[in-house]
Amino acid sequence: MPRHRPPPPSDNGNRAAAEPVDTPRVYHLTDGSGLGCEIDQAMEGAGWEIEVLADAEELQELLAALPPNLVVIDAAFVEGLEEIGAVLRATRQRTGVRIPLAAIVEVDELTTRLSARRAGVDSLLIDPPGVEPVLEALRALLAPSSESPFRVLIVEDDASQALFAESILRNASMETEVVDDPFDVLPALERFAPDMVLMDLHMPGCNGMELTSLIRDDERFLNLPIVFLSGEADQDVQFEALDAGGDDFIAKPVRPRHLISAVQNRVRRARALAQREHTGTIPAPAPGAPTTGLTDRGNLMAQAQSRLEAARTQPANAGGMLFLEVEGGAQLRDRLGLSTLEQLLSQAAIVIETRLGPKALICRFGDASFLALAPDGTDDALLQTGQAVRHALSAYAFEANDRPLRLRFSVGAASLAHEFDDAGELLNAAERCCRKARGSERGVEVFQPEQNPDAAREAALLQRIRDGIDGQGFELVFQPIVAVQGGDDAQYQTLLRMREPDGRLMPAGELIPVAMRANLMLAVDRWVVDTALEMLRDAAHANRQTRLFVPQAIDTLREDGQAAWLVDRLAAAGVPGSALVLELRADDVVVHQQSIDALCHTLSDAGVGLCLARFELGEQTRTLLERLPLAYVKLGSKYLEANSAQDVRDELRVLIDEAHRHNLQVIGHRVEDAQSAATLWMSGIDFIQGNLVQRADAATTFDFQSAVL
Repeated sequence: MPRHRPPPPSDNGNRAAAEPVDTPRVYHLTDGSGLGCEIDQAMEGAGWEIEVLADAEELQELLAALPPNLVVIDAAFVEGLEEIGAVLRATRQRTGVRIPLAAIVEVDELTTRLSARRAGVDSLLIDPPGVEPVLEALRALLAPSSESPFRVLIVEDDASQALFAESILRNASMETEVVDDPFDVLPALERFAPDMVLMDLHMPGCNGMELTSLIRDDERFLNLPIVFLSGEADQDVQFEALDAGGDDFIAKPVRPRHLISAVQNRVRRARALAQREHTGTIPAPAPGAPTTGLTDRGNLMAQAQSRLEAARTQPANAGGMLFLEVEGGAQLRDRLGLSTLEQLLSQAAIVIETRLGPKALICRFGDASFLALAPDGTDDALLQTGQAVRHALSAYAFEANDRPLRLRFSVGAASLAHEFDDAGELLNAAERCCRKARGSERGVEVFQPEQNPDAAREAALLQRIRDGIDGQGFELVFQPIVAVQGGDDAQYQTLLRMREPDGRLMPAGELIPVAMRANLMLAVDRWVVDTALEMLRDAAHANRQTRLFVPQAIDTLREDGQAAWLVDRLAAAGVPGSALVLELRADDVVVHQQSIDALCHTLSDAGVGLCLARFELGEQTRTLLERLPLAYVKLGSKYLEANSAQDVRDELRVLIDEAHRHNLQVIGHRVEDAQSAATLWMSGIDFIQGNLVQRADAATTFDFQSAVL
């Protein structure tokens, strides 16, 4: 049966903070500018007790000695805002009283907003037109909070788990009700009128996804936040839960403060949206609440549905959807913790809002992703927008635990002008493009509908791929990998080709995407390995010691039993492991590092070399150098341009130095001209591969001893 308990009474500190202030004491840090003087006169006219200060250190001393009711910082002191915020935060903790902080700035800049957030500013006033808007904002900060307690409906059939969540939220002064039978949820929604539902995933009779879909069918609960709290670790299942209508997914076990923070953020956003829709205005955020303009997922999807319907009659530039996801988000959450990841995503939200502009609609989607509706929805515009946002996020210096951190995002986009049945299909298209973008050089993919001629060609190509797996049509070609300092080690890059009916050799870049969509990569990669091992066995019998670099898809290596299969194949061919180097794309390894960690060590123990391809230096890729038993890295394309910028060349030298410190050798591939080769040579690279050395060929007769670069 549902059970409802009243929340515990607030402590004395909270009660005191809620009482009205008759004669507020205000500390005003100002340089005496015209607006500052007008603000002081207005506050004095209102009967407030004003302490005018011209020095930040004096303000900090007063905060420690006699706490005020309000602190106001003028634009002239914005550079010291974070330091003042730290002192005020300590004063709040010592006294247990909420002391609002207001800051006035002249220019709306991203760095200023971020400093204000870090300082804990409650009201950021940007270039106010006069004293009246400022005084109105200050009165709002001094007014006692009239916000009612947050109301959370907990749907959980496990009594101990329900009690755990209920106790945490009740101790945070929230009202809770627990429902242990899924079929009692709809009546409880009408009776309890919650601000949010905390939903279990696995329940008898009706699971959480089914129940969420039923709740969303009722228009009254279309925008009600529903957050899943479950021990389910399968990310595909988590996505299905979100696709069923959930707003977020919190994985168990969860720390109490993380659960409280997640609930508070969701409820505040929902209440802000409800007030906006009711009054037509945007309410001021609660103290400590995020100051971003994000909406909630339900509202964004409703807007997407409305725009899709409008696009059916007026398709011209109907807008588009962007799906933005942090690469390696799960690993970041495990390494940094949910609270720190939330801080990073709050910073990312400001960057996204700033780049997309006020006409875009943006929401959080899951633990490490965002969803946005952009006003310009042509395919070219979405590509440019996605690249601009991704570049801004990649270039931004995020901070985690007081240390700088770089985040990489993948972006998928879909135009509303395409004939999607509903907003859910639009979302799926954008998310699939985002997944595809993780494996691309540019990191951004825009949805393109399938064309019938292409579908027919793909079907024919798929049949030829199956024939190749059976031994008819696939071929291997080889390109030498030459030591810059000279050497006689014979080593080649192995490249897959497929013979077309007209005799043309089709490159791997054309056939691999088709094989991946048909789930044939395991068979393709095993054919390549078997053929390469056969070539290595023949070379050994002819007394030609040869090493082959063989690319492998990440899904192939994640296949159960793949490590044992490779070791068995090496033994059957009589080929030492040192003759084989498996090549993996660095961006794939970042995402799936945990799942392939054991495989990499098993293969390394068997003597097989490991190479990270398309390697770019970053916070996440640095950890791969330390954790995985690598032997080589292949440079990303940005380092291989002859006319690359000085900062890129400097980064290349740092990359090579770090690789050498880890006893790794660095390969520059796709080297086409002497100028690029010279740049790489001056940076200290170990090997070069590309048409400058020799084009790929079926023969393995390159003269390494006489090779001169």
